Amino acid sequence: MTGFEPAADLAQAWLLDLERELGSASPRLARQALRATLHALRDYLTVDEAARLGGQLPLLWRGLFYENWTPSAAPKRLLGVGPFLQAVREHHGGPLDSRRVVRGVFKVLCAHAGRGEIEPLDRVLPAPLLKLWPRDRAACPEHEHEEREPTVARVMTRGVYYSGPECSLKDVLERMDEARVRHLLVVLRPELAEGGAAVPRHAILGMLSNRDLLRHLRARPAGNVRLDRLRVSDLMTPAPLISVGPDSSLSAAAEVMRRHRVSALPVLDERELLGLVTSEDLLEAAYPPPQPAQRAADVA
Repeated sequence: MTGFEPAADLAQAWLLDLERELGSASPRLARQALRATLHALRDYLTVDEAARLGGQLPLLWRGLFYENWTPSAAPKRLLGVGPFLQAVREHHGGPLDSRRVVRGVFKVLCAHAGRGEIEPLDRVLPAPLLKLWPRDRAACPEHEHEEREPTVARVMTRGVYYSGPECSLKDVLERMDEARVRHLLVVLRPELAEGGAAVPRHAILGMLSNRDLLRHLRARPAGNVRLDRLRVSDLMTPAPLISVGPDSSLSAAAEVMRRHRVSALPVLDERELLGLVTSEDLLEAAYPPPQPAQRAADVA
């Protein structure tokens, strides 16, 4: 029991902190709030980021964090604060307001990061979720919040769509339309990438966008286009693609897009693809969409 008791004491300390933040004397509600937020956060992060966070949690909460986790399904495309709060609400199912729940859990995580128990989580949070992270330095002792521009890693789209070069263009365009995406990456072995496998740099063959289709249509007489006879490789922009690194600033990414007249950039490190940053990602980071309550107030 010697090794278990400190872990239990630490888990209990987290729970008591959260009860105070939520203004609740119910350990059950506090545990539900922690579970709901950790699950939504886990599903938002990449597999590596989620595993890194999970490995730092107290032993008892680590089991809660990994409960029912399907790594191949991560990360989910929860764009913005609203969908994230909805995911927390679905996980929680309790009487507490989801925004209050998330702020409370984040404050506890922030405080324990300041004590050196876990790494500061705001370094990996996507930009929209930083609005829920405590900005008061006193809330996170010994942890200085650096006032710097968010990086591409915080706003990029992690759930990238893929295709192989020989796939039917008609089928791929229908899939893009159904998913409401404007870009997909053309790679070797797309079935592995869709399953969550890492995509090495050399496996990226090109990118297909709606702009490629428009360029093709403008070059053909009206009514003389047979999409069912074309392959993705016939229209895609071939590699090497203009790209950025995960630590690039948002202004630097915007300047690359402006200079090269593109609306999406693969995000690459030295070895592999990390995600895709689009002009929409940059726009949402600069001008977050209003939440439902705010929209209702504006209409009223």
